[in-house]
Amino acid sequence: MSENKKLVHAVVMGELHLVELLLSNNADVNAPGAPAAPLIYACMGSQLEMVQLLLRNGANVDAQDDKGNTPLTMAAMEGHVEVAKVLLEHGAGMNKEFLNCALTLACHENHLDLARLLLQAGGDSPIAIGLRTQ
Repeated sequence: MSENKKLVHAVVMGELHLVELLLSNNADVNAPGAPAAPLIYACMGSQLEMVQLLLRNGANVDAQDDKGNTPLTMAAMEGHVEVAKVLLEHGAGMNKEFLNCALTLACHENHLDLARLLLQAGGDSPIAIGLRTQ
């Protein structure tokens, strides 16, 4: 198994110490060739410490999986507010299209606190009109 596959597997399993070890042994933090970047998997699982570790090691905050999902859209879909905050602090959503997509997903999934956070970050979506006044 390649180092990148090991890294993805360790992230999915939540093995923080193993991820640190793999990164220190030159595994690529973005794991090219995987269906999704390790950061996307960490965001799906609301692994805040893992997200922070991957970002500290240079993970692409706007990486896309094979379906076009980004770490921010996955955090929005799953309702992970703290993960979304960290992603925004690291520049996620500077691409307005990604930010608006995340906002739409958060609204659709009824994650209102996350939708408000994304509105404050500059997101705009017709589905979020009612949240602006709340």
